[in-house]
Amino acid sequence: MDEYAWPAGPEVPAADLVRESWEATVAALPVEARITGEVISRQRFGVFIGIDGVPYAIALAEITAMPLGMDLPALGDLR
Repeated sequence: MDEYAWPAGPEVPAADLVRESWEATVAALPVEARITGEVISRQRFGVFIGIDGVPYAIALAEITAMPLGMDLPALGDLR
């Protein structure tokens, strides 16, 4: 798989499941909630993270600037 592929596969929930579970997701993740999860996709602008404990939610960690010599987290990294 290309390192910069869009999230796909069994770890990415179907759109209908996301819509059906939206209220539960919002209740589980209030504004400023700290999350942990696994990096499931990388893009040049950030990473997508499968959120622990919320199976039908995926977070985008947008990264607009990084120190020289640093790289985006790798696929499979736990954050």
